[in-house]
Amino acid sequence: ERAVKIFDDALGPDNADSAMNLSGLVSIFLRQGDLSAARSLAERLVAIREKLSGIDSINTGAALNLLALVLSEQRDFLGAKLLHERALSISEKELGPENVETATNLLNLGSLFNAQGAHAKARPLVERSVAIFEKLLGLTHPSTQHAASELKVILIRLRRHKDARAVSKKFGIGA
Repeated sequence: ERAVKIFDDALGPDNADSAMNLSGLVSIFLRQGDLSAARSLAERLVAIREKLSGIDSINTGAALNLLALVLSEQRDFLGAKLLHERALSISEKELGPENVETATNLLNLGSLFNAQGAHAKARPLVERSVAIFEKLLGLTHPSTQHAASELKVILIRLRRHKDARAVSKKFGIGA
């Protein structure tokens, strides 16, 4: 927080350097479980990104995604869903349907649905995410592995054990 105050005092509150610091602080507060502080800073980050980059910029999408993660932790699933969907829309429009950022947004939205028990809604999103990560980054990349692990969990919850075993085998994911 001290770094943000220093940047705010030197450059003003709405600048790119402060936004970068806010993003890091949101992540720290999330890890520490200080969801109130994380939300406040994430909301400020979104406002700065919208002002500096526009409401449909990739930077704004990344900020929306971070705020959605905070809302999800606060169990505001509807708010998180709306923000994840907006971030996904931005990445698909600005970067295309087969981009790492798009894959990340698909995974985040799918993970949200999975956490809520909406496994059938989660599956196509996470499958698409896995396919994009695999194509762009390869089978063994950590992002691909993470998405494949999420897909495996979804398939197990859908009682698609044969499909889950196939994912485990293909991506070398343990039992």
